[in-house]
Amino acid sequence: NLGPPPILPAPPFAVAFVDRKTPRRQFYPRSRIAFLKLLSDLCAQNNIPFHIISYEGLEFDNQMATASTAGLLVGIHGANFVNSIFAAPGAALFEVFPHRYVRSYYLGGSNAGLRYSSWECRTGKNYRCNYEQDVACRLRYRDSNLRLTPDDLKGIKLQLQSAINYLRLVSASDTLPLRDPPGATSGGYEVQLPRIALI
Repeated sequence: NLGPPPILPAPPFAVAFVDRKTPRRQFYPRSRIAFLKLLSDLCAQNNIPFHIISYEGLEFDNQMATASTAGLLVGIHGANFVNSIFAAPGAALFEVFPHRYVRSYYLGGSNAGLRYSSWECRTGKNYRCNYEQDVACRLRYRDSNLRLTPDDLKGIKLQLQSAINYLRLVSASDTLPLRDPPGATSGGYEVQLPRIALI
């Protein structure tokens, strides 16, 4: 008899903005400033540490270690989130998508115990091409820079606060909750699993 599986430690009570160094799929400068200010202010109001991370130029073992420094990883959709597989069990992931380009590649992380949520920018350049049938057209949307409106910032703020509430709850508990805390607003797709080791 092996007994019950061990309880894993809670994810770090910290938020990290996963920065992108590529020239495509970036926030426009004013949107970047507004987004980082929103994130920084939310973290200060919630008394949660905040830092910016980047995986570019890091050796693999440093990428793994860096991914585990925060319980909430936040950023623009892209391959920079592949390292979320090294996040602590029970961590949360929040990604921002360009206008008209939403893909659920990292939703699968929810099945590994990550709380997942996302936001699609409400505005952006509309290209004259068939988005549904033309792959090149979809890629133009995917690689677009992101401009955040006041409505985007309001929606993002609600979802980030929900993710912070979740992280606070997880950090104070021995097991992961199966639902968001009462009164928390959630958006996007979410799945929470018990915090147990896989055998």
